[in-house]
Amino acid sequence: MRFVAEEIVKRLRKPAMLLAMLLLAFVSFGASATCRYPSGGPITLQAVLQGSITVGRDVPVGTELYRTEARSTSLVQAICDARSQYSYRYISLPYPKASYVDPVFGNNVYQTNVPGVGVVGWAGSRQPMPASFNYIEANVPTSIELHDYYFSLIKIGDVSPGTITGASLPINEYVVGSNNLRVHLGGAIGSLNVVARTCTTPDVNVPMGDHQLSELNGVGSVTAPAVDASFQLLNCPAFFGRSTVRTTNGTITSGLLGANTISFRIDPTTSVVNAANGIFSLRAGGATGIGIQLLNGSNAPVALQTKLSSGLTLQQNAANYTVPLRARYYQTSAVTTPGAANSSVTVTLSYE
Repeated sequence: MRFVAEEIVKRLRKPAMLLAMLLLAFVSFGASATCRYPSGGPITLQAVLQGSITVGRDVPVGTELYRTEARSTSLVQAICDARSQYSYRYISLPYPKASYVDPVFGNNVYQTNVPGVGVVGWAGSRQPMPASFNYIEANVPTSIELHDYYFSLIKIGDVSPGTITGASLPINEYVVGSNNLRVHLGGAIGSLNVVARTCTTPDVNVPMGDHQLSELNGVGSVTAPAVDASFQLLNCPAFFGRSTVRTTNGTITSGLLGANTISFRIDPTTSVVNAANGIFSLRAGGATGIGIQLLNGSNAPVALQTKLSSGLTLQQNAANYTVPLRARYYQTSAVTTPGAANSSVTVTLSYE
């Protein structure tokens, strides 16, 4: 029985050794490809940072704040002695990876010199660096006529104002072959000003005036005219929005990723009678059967407990703004009694 067991072990070992040899041969096949230039050499691509962006307090984490693309149509030729894949890789990373994990770019977002703003380099269909793309076939001179890559600046946390410099972004290269023949060298130049200030919003006292119960003649009746209840946004920063820049063969073109917006939400400190129609109750201890209704500048009811667009056209310079509102008394019950008719609301502003 001992002799048979040894024979079985010997027979099992032979296929295992053969498998190891096959795996070794598979790993080493095509692993080495030396590439060179038939003529010419690599190009340098510089993405550009320019202008200003405004990052509102309430812009969601993960929002793309700025995108810059470097593009060239210069011809670069390469030839390799074996099939090889082109790859993007970083050769300089001034700042460490951010803790933020992006739904598209994963954990490939890096910090910049401005807190709360991260950067990711990518190419193709939003494939983050390091990334590999098309192959070059063996011993066939191959021309690359379009080179491009992107840097996206992404909100990764609370943003502080500051200036992002080209030197604070990674440097990358596009290479081919096991000798990493450089096709292009990429980086960023210029600077981008990041504005992260918000408006000041003073409290508003709305005198509703004295009214007689006889002015109201049943549920749904209102006092007239409605009084001004507008609130102001003072000392607002310039709103530059979120920008894109493309540099093609040294020519810069720009477009807008998105404009800044301001929205608001109104929450009464008393009970809500009808949220859709902007009606809320008075404070206890005063008049009964009466509430207050809020209207917008067009005299349409303002929905309560709902995020609403301010409708403001934001300027690219420091300015003051007014959100128009009006208020009036609204009979909410068939039975009313006189008394103090006071209430209050909290207005929450969102800067995006």
